[in-house]
Amino acid sequence: MRTSSENRPLFKQVYINRDPTDMGKGWGWLDIELEAAQVYGVPDTAPPSPRQASNGRNINLPSRGRAGAKKFTLRLGEEQVPIKAQKVLTVKAVCAWVKSWAPPDTQIISPGGYAYTVEGETSSSGKAHYVYFIFNADSDAIKIGRAKDVEKRLRSLQTASPIELKLLKIIPLQSEAQAKGLEGALHGKFWHLRMQGEWFKAEQSLMVYIKTGGHFE
Repeated sequence: MRTSSENRPLFKQVYINRDPTDMGKGWGWLDIELEAAQVYGVPDTAPPSPRQASNGRNINLPSRGRAGAKKFTLRLGEEQVPIKAQKVLTVKAVCAWVKSWAPPDTQIISPGGYAYTVEGETSSSGKAHYVYFIFNADSDAIKIGRAKDVEKRLRSLQTASPIELKLLKIIPLQSEAQAKGLEGALHGKFWHLRMQGEWFKAEQSLMVYIKTGGHFE
C-alpha cells in the first residue's frame, strides 16, 4: 500500500449525494484508500460548488471540520477495502455510490456489522462475522480468532497487553457458522505453530497465508 511520509495510507476523498433520490439535500464526504481507488477505478465525484437547490438556496460542499465519521468495509471478492463516511451519510447513500463503480456482487459491511448489497438491501448473509489475525511483536505471536466487532475485541485485548497489538487482517464471513468453521480450520492447519490457546507462532507459513489471503489446498 502506498503511504505518505508519516507512513500512513494515502486517501482519495469523494463527495456523494446525501440522498440519492434528492440532490437538494446536499453532499457528504467519503474517504477511500488511494491505491484501492486507482485499482477499482473509483470516479472523481467532486461536484460544482455551490449547487443550487430547487428552492433557490445555495448548497455548499460539507466541511470536514470536526464532523465525525463512521467506518464501512467493502468486500470485493477476497479484497476488503475500508472506507470512512461522514456520519450524515446513510447506508443507502453509501450503497448507491458503491454501485456506481464496484462489481454487482460487492458487499457493503456497515459499522454495525450488517452486510448489504449494492442495491442497499440487506444481504442474505445478514450480520457479518469476522475471522481476525492480531499480532503481538513482543512474543512474535499471532492470535487467530473470530468476532462480530473486531475493533472492540482488539481494544479488549490491548487493555490486557503492555505491548501495542496490530490487526493484520480480517476476513468477513456470511454467518457465525462460517466464521466458526474457518477459525477451526485455521487452528487445525497451523496446529504445529500453536503456542497457547488461540496464539500461534508468527512463522512464514502463517504470514504467507495472511498476506496472500490463503486458500486451503
